[in-house]
Amino acid sequence: MTAAVLAGWLGGRTAGPREAPAGWRVRAVLLAAAPAAAGLAVLCGAPLLLSTAIGVAVPLALSAAWLDWQAGLIADIQSAGVVLAGLLAAPFLYPYATWAIALGGGGVALAVLALGQLAVWLRSREHGLGAGDYGLAVAGGVWCGLGWVGPALLIAVAVTVLLALLRGRADGARYAFAPGLVAGFSLATLAGRLA
Repeated sequence: MTAAVLAGWLGGRTAGPREAPAGWRVRAVLLAAAPAAAGLAVLCGAPLLLSTAIGVAVPLALSAAWLDWQAGLIADIQSAGVVLAGLLAAPFLYPYATWAIALGGGGVALAVLALGQLAVWLRSREHGLGAGDYGLAVAGGVWCGLGWVGPALLIAVAVTVLLALLRGRADGARYAFAPGLVAGFSLATLAGRLA
């Protein structure tokens, strides 16, 4: 599934108003991410099914972050693949109330972003988030669960602001939120497993 999704745009360009061809370095990293992530999970003692889910989710999340950074897009299929992998991993991440915690995490992430978007819209009458940001946040929430959505979103905002400062964007410019979301939810998922 991961290979099919990545093949849809790695070899050529993204669909949309802005085009972002993937360079050979990006292709190499994304194609190597699946076996590397799954192999590392196995070495850390994760069950095979969880390792497989990690191997599917990591390259899809990385490709979503890269695509948003380059072209301002997040493909729905990338977020959907991360959600499906998260649901596959949920029994290993949350031994009790598995589906409630996983789906609740996705729901809370969606609700928090929607409230944030409403506040931005009421203040400035502008849309701050794209539809892909919501999908990727739901996917991250499924992975990190209910208890870690707040810290994940705080990290995501901090990383986004830091990247915007490093990139030198002017006021009013569009900021890529996917790299922050991927970083925030990845760290929150790891913290949840270690806690």
